[in-house]
Amino acid sequence: MIIVNQDKTEIINFDNTLNISLYPKYDDLDNEVGYEIFAGMKAPDDNYRSLGTYKSEERAKEVLVEITAQYALSQMSNSPKFSLVNEDVSRYKPAYEMPEE
Repeated sequence: MIIVNQDKTEIINFDNTLNISLYPKYDDLDNEVGYEIFAGMKAPDDNYRSLGTYKSEERAKEVLVEITAQYALSQMSNSPKFSLVNEDVSRYKPAYEMPEE
């Protein structure tokens, strides 16, 4: 599965991530201004990539649930049993685009 970041400037291969986490985002005066979701990348990169920013912790957590559901669907669609049960697998897209808000 791939994830397209919120501003549509980067595509992350989910197979190359160690984790996806959310952290509070602060302005220059140390005021909390939202929550940012990051993907921790495997070596040799070993960096974190910003996937998107949301105004509330609740919304950021909802996006994490959406990513989890999309990943689960991508794993199920590779199963021969899933293909037999769901004849419309061809409409499935193994990608998740980060929502604006």
